Amino acid sequence: MKRMRTGVITDETAAKTWLAAACPRVWELLNQRAQQKLPPGLAPPWTDHAKEWWAFADAQITALRVACGEQEVRDAYGPDLSRATTAARVMELISELSVSAALGTLPPRFRLRPSTGRGTYSDFALEFAGVPMYGEVKRYEDRWFSTPRDPARGRALVKAPPGSSAIGQADRPRSMDIVSKLRAVPRQFPEGTVNMLFVHHPSFGDSYRYVQAALFGHETALVAPEAIGVSAADGLFAADEWRRVSACYLTHIDPTHGTWFPVEWRNPRADVPLPTKVRKAVARLREPR
Repeated sequence: MKRMRTGVITDETAAKTWLAAACPRVWELLNQRAQQKLPPGLAPPWTDHAKEWWAFADAQITALRVACGEQEVRDAYGPDLSRATTAARVMELISELSVSAALGTLPPRFRLRPSTGRGTYSDFALEFAGVPMYGEVKRYEDRWFSTPRDPARGRALVKAPPGSSAIGQADRPRSMDIVSKLRAVPRQFPEGTVNMLFVHHPSFGDSYRYVQAALFGHETALVAPEAIGVSAADGLFAADEWRRVSACYLTHIDPTHGTWFPVEWRNPRADVPLPTKVRKAVARLREPR
């Protein structure tokens, strides 16, 4: 994607003018009230990098329109974007848009925000080679490295045993935070289908280690993904409700290089394992474009 070097936009009127002209698909998702007064999550200032993200989002919306139609995209994302109260919420929506757009290139049938039949909904559903699949996207930015703190205090990579002297000398592992954030994910999937979780975890650290430790247990943080076996008792994949999740993909998203899924973790206890033909299809999206 071409980089936009036009300077910082600080004025809301200028921001709306730029967005309507440069990112018309994003602009069209906003309701009338949001177009008149941008919600807090969209309010300037916008740096050149922020504008690159808007242009990226616009391209994802265009791709999704091809996959499932303009009205379905508008219904799924228009209300949420129009009332986004924080920039973090906007980035969550862009993450969901980008993963949906990437997976939307695979099948002939693709739906946004489908009901699970359990009072919840997934982010998207698709049917590939006759296999119904549901997807959920989660974005958790790791702010530990950018937050002011005691320079003598670090963060543990693995969970310390109860009573260990290491407790109190370092912040708890990031994997423990991820466990807390992901615990309820199975509720957003139906039963008896292939269910895939996509985790976007921007961080200066090794994101795959944090997510892997959350899924398989804290002691697996230093194990190569291809060498992972069964999940330890403290891993999410060991929980009975997580049998509904077939697999998890580490997700990388960049406005220049697009969306890709470099690491795949299959749930060894899944009720519905990830089919080989699905794995091969997603494997084509393992590298940045």
